Amino acid sequence: MKDTTGKRTKKSKTTSAPKSPRVKTPSKLTSLERDLGPVLGQALNGTVLAIDPSSGSANSQPGYAIFKAGQLLDSGLVRIRSGDHISNRLYRLARTLRDEFEAPELLVTENIPPFMGDGPGAQFATRNVISLHQSIGVVMSVWDVAVVQVSPRTWRSRVPDNYLKSDENDAIMIGWSAIQTARELNGELPENFSPSLIKKLTTGSWE
Repeated sequence: MKDTTGKRTKKSKTTSAPKSPRVKTPSKLTSLERDLGPVLGQALNGTVLAIDPSSGSANSQPGYAIFKAGQLLDSGLVRIRSGDHISNRLYRLARTLRDEFEAPELLVTENIPPFMGDGPGAQFATRNVISLHQSIGVVMSVWDVAVVQVSPRTWRSRVPDNYLKSDENDAIMIGWSAIQTARELNGELPENFSPSLIKKLTTGSWE
């Protein structure tokens, strides 16, 4: 068809317009979504450091995962000698983060409930919960950056089938969950795991 100037133009398509992303009302946002709202730019485009908290006990070390523009760059453990008094272990955690890690644009850590119930489902004794809260406080005090916390239920809802739980994998999933939630808040679809990341999360190895 031609327009009024005589120039040929393309036929207009009759397909319906794309749907706008569904926007939640503030009352329906989760605590993670509310916390991410002011820092979407950092979560999606900046450097994100995710920490799986631990005070460095015999059975657990702090895990970390570093993301840049939503992509996983590095992950591992912060090694802390477990035989020391907890005050010394927490000091070494802070010193290691300060000396060996660059300040992130966004810090993500786990939101540990203030207590665990009794019964078969209880995973931590009160003493362990207190030490986890102490380690989270230490991590949050190292840098003057925004912090968001991801509940265990939230990140566990995104793990792949046959997930292999470890301190490092948990840190990856804590950061991954925050970034995918940020993508959804930004009207984007969450990403799928790459084959190499699936292998890491299910076998513990990149190879």
